[in-house]
Amino acid sequence: MYDAALGSPTAVVPSVVNISTTTVIRSPFLQDELFRRFFGQHAPKAVALGSGFVVDRSGLILTNHHVVAGAENIRIVFTEDPSETPVEGTVA
Repeated sequence: MYDAALGSPTAVVPSVVNISTTTVIRSPFLQDELFRRFFGQHAPKAVALGSGFVVDRSGLILTNHHVVAGAENIRIVFTEDPSETPVEGTVA
């Protein structure tokens, strides 16, 4: 049984979001000609996942800094509708 002071978990689910980010990895090795010939000209990318919460009616989302730090691309999906189209986000 859930504590009445905390409320039902299903009541907060609509405010929870999944956040996925893509970050270009910057490395001094990418400046080396031999390294670029072997691995290619494109900088590698890292993908990360996290979560956040909508905290006001304007759509402001609160998450941990490490989830979005240095991200080139941020995608946000609400958890209650898996068929929803992700939206682009920005770090404020």
